[in-house]
Amino acid sequence: MISIQEAMEKKICLIKHGFTLVEVIAAIAILSIIFVSISSFMLFSVKMESNSNSKVNKLSLVKSSMEVLNSSDDDSLLNKYTNGISYVYFDDLEELKNEMLNKNKNKFKDISSNTAKENNKENKKYSIALNVKKDTTKTEGIDGKDVSLYFIKAEIWDLSYDQDNAIIKETYISR
Repeated sequence: MISIQEAMEKKICLIKHGFTLVEVIAAIAILSIIFVSISSFMLFSVKMESNSNSKVNKLSLVKSSMEVLNSSDDDSLLNKYTNGISYVYFDDLEELKNEMLNKNKNKFKDISSNTAKENNKENKKYSIALNVKKDTTKTEGIDGKDVSLYFIKAEIWDLSYDQDNAIIKETYISR
């Protein structure tokens, strides 16, 4: 003979074939939290990779601009960039070299992304602000001749971004 309790247990087990509404809502909530966290991590990773690629590219461009100034045989190229801040607008490395070597530059009093954007008449991708100062102290070089030192400050922007994303590099070169 079957007791009432055993019959009720069998009946309850037979009735329950699916999930309750609370279980379904809890499962959806857990899955959505996991999905949101994974997707936000992926978006953050893509953004950080894009920013780092941009910084590496700008750093190589600013280093190239300093190499152009350092590679000149005489002081005429350096003197073109002294006594003020010169902005050079360009899209790629070859254009940077040509702009630096061939043009007379307008002098500005400040270095800022606003000045760089306002004077970008040809809608170039990059702007570099060069500030060269001749150090008045003379030092003796290896061969016994006097050597002049030039302080170079270069600040580069990617003008396609709205935010201020400058990279600054400062160095001394000798002549």
